[in-house]
Amino acid sequence: RDKTGRDGRLEKRQNSSSLFRDRNRKQQRNDTAATVVAIDGEMDTNSDDTTTLTTTTTPGKTTPKLFDNLYEGLAGNLFKEVPPSAVYLGVYETVKYALAPKISPMYLLWIYLVASSAGEVVGSIIRAPAEAVKSLVQSKAEDSTLEAVQTALFTDDGRANVVRAWSASIARDVPFGGIQLAVFETMKAYILNNPNIEIDSSTLLSEAVIGAFAGGLGAFVTAPADVVTTRIITQDTATTTTTTSGTEEGDESATATATANTQTAAPLGVLEMGKRIYREEGIGAFFIGWEARVGYWAPAIGIFLSCYCSVRQAGITYDLFP
Repeated sequence: RDKTGRDGRLEKRQNSSSLFRDRNRKQQRNDTAATVVAIDGEMDTNSDDTTTLTTTTTPGKTTPKLFDNLYEGLAGNLFKEVPPSAVYLGVYETVKYALAPKISPMYLLWIYLVASSAGEVVGSIIRAPAEAVKSLVQSKAEDSTLEAVQTALFTDDGRANVVRAWSASIARDVPFGGIQLAVFETMKAYILNNPNIEIDSSTLLSEAVIGAFAGGLGAFVTAPADVVTTRIITQDTATTTTTTSGTEEGDESATATATANTQTAAPLGVLEMGKRIYREEGIGAFFIGWEARVGYWAPAIGIFLSCYCSVRQAGITYDLFP
C-alpha cells in the first residue's frame, strides 16, 4: 500500500511536471513565432507607416521628400513592435487557453476579445516609449533616433508626453487588438465549420487574406484614437516670447518702455487634444490619413497573423522546443 501510494504521488508529480513543460513549450512557440514574424512584418510595411504618420501630423500636405524617407525610423519601429508583439500574443494565448475551458463555446467571441485586449494592455506599456521615439523621427521633430530617445525618455517633458500618449494609445490599441484577433479567429472558425464553404481557412493564403481584412477593419475603427495619439506625441510645447513697447505719459523725454511676456504652451491630454482637433478642424480631422493607416495595417496584420500561425504550427510539427 505504501509502495502504491508512493508510486501514485510520483506519477502525479511527473504528470504535473509534464503539463508544466507542455505549457512552457507552447509559450516558447508563441513568443518565438511572434518575434520572428513581427520583424518580417515591420520590415515590409515600415514605408507605409512613415506615410501614415506624415499625413496625420501634416494634414493636406504632400512634400517631394516624402517618398525619399519611407524607411525613416525603421530601427525605432522594430523596437516598437517586436517585443510588444511577442508579449501581446503570449498573453493572448495564455488568457485564451485559461478561459476557454471555463466558458461556454457560444461566448467564444468574448474570449477572443478579452484575451487580445489583455495582451494589448500589457504590450502597450512596452510600446509607448518606442512609439514616441519612432514618431519624433518620422515626423522630423528630431533629426536622429538618438536625439529622439534623449528627448522622449531623458527629459521631464518627454517622459510626461510619453505617459499622455500611452493613455491615448490605450483607447486605440486595446480595441484595435481586440477587433483584429476576434475577427480573425471568428472568421477562421466560421469558414472551417461551414460545410457550404469549400475553403481551407488554415492555409497561409487564407490566413493572410482574413488577417488583412481583420487588420484593416480594426485600423479604420480606431483611426480617430490614432490621430489623437499622434498629435499628442508630436505637439509643440516650445516657449514663445512676445514684446510690446510704448511711452510713459508725463515723461518729458518720452522714454520708450518694453515689456516681454514669456509663455509656454501647456501640453494637451487626450480629452483636450480631442476637443482642440474637433474645434479647429472638425469631425473629419479624426479620419485624416485613414487610407494610409488601413493601407499599412491590413497587409501588416495579414503578414503577421498568417506567418505567426505558420511558425507556431512548424514549432509543433517539428518539436522545436523539446
